[in-house]
Amino acid sequence: GWTARAASEELLAVGPAGRDVLRIELRPGQGSQLPSAEELVERLRGSLDGVNVETVDARTTPENALAVLRLSSTADGGAPRTTLALLGAKRVANDLFLCSTTPGASEEDVKAAAAACGALSYTDPPRATQAPGR
Repeated sequence: GWTARAASEELLAVGPAGRDVLRIELRPGQGSQLPSAEELVERLRGSLDGVNVETVDARTTPENALAVLRLSSTADGGAPRTTLALLGAKRVANDLFLCSTTPGASEEDVKAAAAACGALSYTDPPRATQAPGR
């Protein structure tokens, strides 16, 4: 089974014991800013230099966006290196969760990460807090 550890207050690292596969970042109150799968892919393309990004699967619903990508690059003129990756976003209540696989994740890891990201939910939704004096 997979375990989760808090890497920071708003970041979880998830994966099999001893190995992080999926990063989940919480963006409180940003649920209305859910990007499409295509927007996630374009943001990644814009941030990577020398890496070919091929969309294997991209789906957007009113509650989530998931993109499975094939990334390939040629390092130092050697043989091309190819890996699969996941980018995802999930709206839960008023919050936004951003998901991504870590470098080196296997195809099985990416598929499991996509399923996990798409299924994110609160078991006990956080309560809205009010500023003092309200």
